[in-house]
Amino acid sequence: MQHSGPDISAIVPVGERRDDVPTLLDEYAEGLSKAGASFEVIVVLDGHCGGLGAELAPRAASRDWLRVIELARSFGESAALTAGFDEARGRRILTLPAYYQVVPSELGKLLAAAEETDMGIAVRWPRA
Repeated sequence: MQHSGPDISAIVPVGERRDDVPTLLDEYAEGLSKAGASFEVIVVLDGHCGGLGAELAPRAASRDWLRVIELARSFGESAALTAGFDEARGRRILTLPAYYQVVPSELGKLLAAAEETDMGIAVRWPRA
């Protein structure tokens, strides 16, 4: 059977710890685009995120790669990831934080590493 979805589904669970999510999402999209893969980014808002859902709605409407899921209340990161996995259409799934821990321009390296194995994991280096 041939896969009809994007190559990559990137899931970004958003809870209390987050940076400038709209800007970070655009940077993730740029990194994924440079990697040459088709992709979607699924943002899962875990409970009340201070108006972030309303801020992301027009962005999602103008970016075909962006989808936003809002959970009714805070269920935790595991539940947010599960909601994203349930909606993912990609051949491969990538989980990304809602804060600057993974360098968006390095996503191509992570994806290339994952092609060789079943899983690729990014780590901060040096860890401070």
